[in-house]
This record gives sequence, structure tokens and C-alpha cells, in this order.
Amino acid sequence: MATATSKSILGSIKLPKNIGRHTDILFAISAIIVIMMLIIPLPTIVLDFLLIVDIVLALLILLMVLSLKNTREFSVFPSILLIMTAFRLALNVSTTRAILTQGVNFNGKVITAFADFVVSGNVVVGVIIFTILILVQFLVITKGATRVAEVAARFSLDSMPAKMMAVESELQAGAITDSEAEQKRRDIRGESDFFGTMDGASKFVQGDVVAGIIITFINVIGGLVIGMAMRGESFDQAINAYVRFTVGDGLVTQIPSFFMSFATGLLLTRGTSEQNLSTDFKAQVFDKPKNLYLAGGFSFFLMFLPGFPKLTLLLIAAALIFAGYSKSKHNKELGITEDGKPAQEVETKPSGPLDVTPLLKVERIELSIGTMLIPLVDESQGGDLLNRVTSIRRELALDMGIVVPPIRITDNNIIEQEEYTISINGTETTKAFVRPNMLLAFNQSSDEPPTDECEKTNEPAFGLPAYWISADTKDQAESKGFMIFGPTAVIATHLTQVIRNNANVLLGREEVQSILNLLKETHPSLTSEVLSAQGTKESPLGYIQKILQNLLQEGVAIRNSIAILEAVADAITSVKSEQATELVRSRLGQQISQRLANPSKVLKVIILSQQLQNDIAANLVDSGDIQGTQVIGLSYDIMQKLIKRIKETIEIVNEQGYEPVFLVSSTIRRPLYTLIAKNIAKYSVIATVEVAQGYKVESLAVINI
Repeated sequence: MATATSKSILGSIKLPKNIGRHTDILFAISAIIVIMMLIIPLPTIVLDFLLIVDIVLALLILLMVLSLKNTREFSVFPSILLIMTAFRLALNVSTTRAILTQGVNFNGKVITAFADFVVSGNVVVGVIIFTILILVQFLVITKGATRVAEVAARFSLDSMPAKMMAVESELQAGAITDSEAEQKRRDIRGESDFFGTMDGASKFVQGDVVAGIIITFINVIGGLVIGMAMRGESFDQAINAYVRFTVGDGLVTQIPSFFMSFATGLLLTRGTSEQNLSTDFKAQVFDKPKNLYLAGGFSFFLMFLPGFPKLTLLLIAAALIFAGYSKSKHNKELGITEDGKPAQEVETKPSGPLDVTPLLKVERIELSIGTMLIPLVDESQGGDLLNRVTSIRRELALDMGIVVPPIRITDNNIIEQEEYTISINGTETTKAFVRPNMLLAFNQSSDEPPTDECEKTNEPAFGLPAYWISADTKDQAESKGFMIFGPTAVIATHLTQVIRNNANVLLGREEVQSILNLLKETHPSLTSEVLSAQGTKESPLGYIQKILQNLLQEGVAIRNSIAILEAVADAITSVKSEQATELVRSRLGQQISQRLANPSKVLKVIILSQQLQNDIAANLVDSGDIQGTQVIGLSYDIMQKLIKRIKETIEIVNEQGYEPVFLVSSTIRRPLYTLIAKNIAKYSVIATVEVAQGYKVESLAVINI
């Protein structure tokens, strides 16, 4: 009967269905209640309810912090900290008013329970427990959390500009996409805002503890004065009432305060892990069977020392040894060795003749990685190299106009464990190494190392000085202006640069045919004209391929395929592909000028004297191939002198802070580029006809011999 009655009562209570949509109103009402608590005396039944709410809310917040994977999931914590502090102080004022006004007649059940049950009715015990709780909270947790908040805020704010620059560098290098860059910017701003507000919010915790001590002291002194002077109570009565209730009140309010201080410390000391605290604790403390065996053996050894509890130590030792055995058995089933690495698979002997046909296939692009770099590819271990490779193909398609062939990534136990190699068409092009658990710090404008403990190296893609640093010192390095890159970003940047440098080699006739197939859909007449043209010994497909390869070799994008094909149509019946390349480049003058000019549309160039250009033009020699390639045929001494003068001029221009760009006549442009690329390095060489309208030319140096 009673059960049915209670169900009917509960069923008659109708809460608004949309109550969750009006949290702003609920917060406003809560704020008003907190303010009124400071002014209006509350009945003890209301105080009991609010004290329990305070404890439960603080516990919920602590549990939330324990389950967090990163601080960004609880960005509202600083505001909650302020709200809970104000709520608790208002409760302190209300309970103080009730204790002092009611005296020995105070009947608050929660405070009385803590005063009688928790401290067993002994005032001295209660005072000692309260004092210890205050000291632990103030001297250990609160003081440490405040210091961590100050340091975290300073490093976060100081490193924010460098982090933003690093994101822009990764975006420009093609290591990340636009959406990934925007998300990283939001994360950086959110992290700086969070630690900045936590620096101030941690002072609330510190002030809350101090206020609790002061309020407790005032309660005791005020209670004794009011009880004995105004109510005529004896000293024993006053001590028994006011001190007992005050200690109970202090314990009730300091326990949720302790929860909040503990939550603050946990939140500020969270590292860069993407797992919650319990998962990290289990994985990092109880994940090594050998350590569990050693701890169990040590506990077993303590049994034989005089005075130690033998049964307790035996149970602990048995539990640790059993846990170590279970973990070791589990690792063995998964094929994991003691150092956490996958065991090598046992090779089985083939039962029949070995099929070597698959070995004949040559991968267009292959990235081989050492065994310690495998986690960088494995998404289950947090590796993002596969995603970055996808971004590389997208970025090169947009920038260079080429479809990069699928990139094969393989592990290789022959090379060093932290080494990787990049092969093009089956030939190893380059190799380098990365530290999988470290970060690469780079700052071209400073010779100062980023940290005291760092490893000097060279950035693989461009050979610039850099340093390997531990992840713990990232903030310190960024505060010194260093750009920080993860190991996958380093590999992706290097791979992008290698593909750019070998784009002409990767462009085969199948890729050219794919481009023509796309153009057939929109420009069928133009495509048909080019493919049916005759006049040179080169096939139309090979003719187009050679021109596109020449453009890519010099870093000219081939996205404007329509303009390129129209120029090819004008030249294919009259000149060979090498000479046709110059006609195509003149049609792409706007694109070439824009790529090499500064924002003011000024081309800073190195020019050759007219006499030197005439001498080179008079000594051009056909190489004899069907493409019509020409080379410079000057005498050996003059060639060496010319190369020396070009090297000296390049050094002068580099010292001035400019990228060397040579401007010559179209007749000698391609042969001069070939000479410089083979004997010095790849530098841009443009013809005068390639300077687009609206661009100005300024000479940095003149070469003459």
C-alpha cells in the first residue's frame, strides 16, 4: 500500500520537458540564491540540503576530471571553480550565522553528524583532523596547483606565437590540410585561454582555504564570547557546543573544498596523453610483468623481517606475482615481447616453387621505414603518416597539376631502426632518420640551442640546422622562437620535396594520356588536332610528355593544361619538343612571373652581359637526340671560368637575402639552365619573353667573363 502511494505521488510530479533548454535561467536563479544566502538566514533543513549538494557536486567534478582525456574537454572548469567557491563561502556564512544564533540548540543534521559520528564526538580529535586536512590542502595540493598553473600559463602564452608559425609552416609545406590547420589554431588558442584563466582561478582555491581557516577561528572565538557573555552559558557548555559545531562545519565545507583542490591539481598536471588517467595509470604502472615480479618479490622478502605483518605481505606478494604472470601470458598470446615490441613472425618454408613474378614490379614511389618508425604509420597507435601522405598527393595535385602515383609504405628491417629511405622508380633517392618519440626544433634566425639537452642534426628536406628535443621541453623551445615539428611532419615534408624534385621522372606516358583523356571531354577538337599531328620524329604522346617533363623539371606547374596544349598544337608540326618547350613557357609567362616576383611585382634577377650571351648562342651544339636538345659548346677553360663566375654571383645574391633567378634570351635559356643544374644546383632561369606585362625587372648582378 505504501509503495503504491509513493509511486502515485512520484507519478503526479510533472517536470517541464524542456527544462534542459533553460540552463541560462537556472544559472541566473542559482546566482541569486547564492547572493541571498549571504543575507537571509536559512532554515537548518535547507542548509542540510545545500551542504549535501555541495559535497555531491564537488565529487562529480572530481570524477569528471579523472575521466578526462585532455584539458580541452573541460574548458569550463575555471568558471565552475569560481561558482563552487562562491557557493561554499555562502554556505560558510549561512552555517556560521545559524550556529552563532542558535547556540546549543543548533540542530543541523549534516554538521552534527560530522561533529559526532566522523570525529566520534571528541572535540580534540575533530580539531586535529580539521587541522591536518587544512595543512595538506593548503601546503601541498593548493600551493602546488597554484605554482603549476602559473608556469603552465606563462609557457602557454609565451609559446603561442611560435606554435601559430609552426602551423602555418606545416600548412605551406603540405604536411597538413586547411581544415587541420584551422583546428590546430583553435586548439592553440583554446589551450592558451584555458591555462590563462586557470592561473587566476587557482587563486580562488587558495583563497577558499584561507577563508575556511579564518571563518573557523572566528566561529570559535565568536561562539565563546556570545555563549558566555550574552547567553550566560558555562565555559564547558560553550566549548562543547560552539567548538564541536564549528569543527563539524569546517569538515563539511572543507571536504568538498579538498575535492575541488584535488581536481584542480589533477587537471593542471595532465600531460599530452590522449587517454584518461585510469587508462594511463594502468598502462604505465602495471604494464610490465617484470616490474610486477620484482615488487612481489620485495613484498615477500619483507615477510621475514621482524615485526612486519606476514599475512598482509603474503597476500600482496601473491597478488603482484599473479598479476605479473597474467600480464606475461597475455603478452605472449598477442606476440608482444618484454620490451613491448611485436615479436617477429616465423617465416615458413614454401611448399612449392617460389613465385617471383610479384618481385618484378617496380613501385613508382616507395617509402621504407625502420622498425621503430612503424607506430608512425599505425593509426591504432596514434600514427598519422598515412593521412599526411594523402595530404601530400592532394597538395601536389593542386600546386603542380600532377597526379602523384600511390605511395607504397613498407617496413624494412635491413636499414637502421630509426631510418627511412625514399625510392623513385625502384632506385633509392635519399635516406634520413627521425627520432620517433622526439620533436624536431628549427629556428633559422638563431644559433642558440632550444634546450640544454638536445641533439643537433640537419633537417632532412633542405639540410638546414635543427635539433631533436624531447616532448617535455616543447614549450621551452617554442618560447625561444623555435618551430616544432613531429616526426611524421618531418617525413612528410621530406617526401614532398623529393616528389617535387622528381616530378618530371614520375610523369610517364600513362599519366600524360590520363591528362589528355580529361581534356577530350571539354576540348575534343584541340586534343584531336595534337594527337593526329605529324611533322617530327617524335610521337605526339612522347612530344607532349617531353614538354611537360621539361616544365616540371624547372618547377613550372602544368595545371594550365589547355594553354599548354594550345601552344603544343602551334609548334608540333614545325619544331622539336625542346624548342617547343620555350614557346610553351612564353605562353605561361604570367604564371612564371607571378611565382618568381615579389609582392610588388618586381623580379630581382641576375643577368649575363650581352657579349657573353652572344658567345654562348654562337657556341650552341645539338646533342643529336630526337628532341633537339642543345648544349653549350665553349672550350673547357672558358666553361670552368663561367661556372666559377656564376657560383660567385649566386653567393653574393644569397648574402643579400634573395633567391637567385637568371634572366637571359630565349635562345640560350634552356642550355644555360642545364649547365647550372648539372654543375651547381637547380636555380630558376627565365627568358625575357617570359616576363609578363605589369612586372618590373631589377638587376642584382651582371655576369661577364
